[in-house]
Amino acid sequence: MTDVTLFTAPHAVAILREAKARQLAPLDEGRLFSLLAEAGFTHERIADWYGRQITFIRWRIELLDLIADGQDALRCERLPVGLGWYIARLSEESQRHMLDRWLAGDFFDALSAQSCARYIFRAERRASRG
Repeated sequence: MTDVTLFTAPHAVAILREAKARQLAPLDEGRLFSLLAEAGFTHERIADWYGRQITFIRWRIELLDLIADGQDALRCERLPVGLGWYIARLSEESQRHMLDRWLAGDFFDALSAQSCARYIFRAERRASRG
């Protein structure tokens, strides 16, 4: 059995150029980057071709871990992209809690919400280690 390549490098570059020209929404970028990564391209190559840092590529892909309500809030621009990434790193229950608090206006600003999400993330990691 032979490996099947979904995209050649020139095809991937052309797709990324078109995507950049269309200024995709963050979740759409994440889906595209994830698809290209699944097709065998490294985050480094995708970043180079897209003209962004590797962390940008990873963060967009990680946005796909947001619960459905979080993705909806992101699409409707009720959730800032940066805060969405912090929330996406949390468990489903914590995502729901953070999202509810953000949408209720419980935080002074996105930075204070990010700080809270970082704290929860660290606490969840410590708890999972035993």
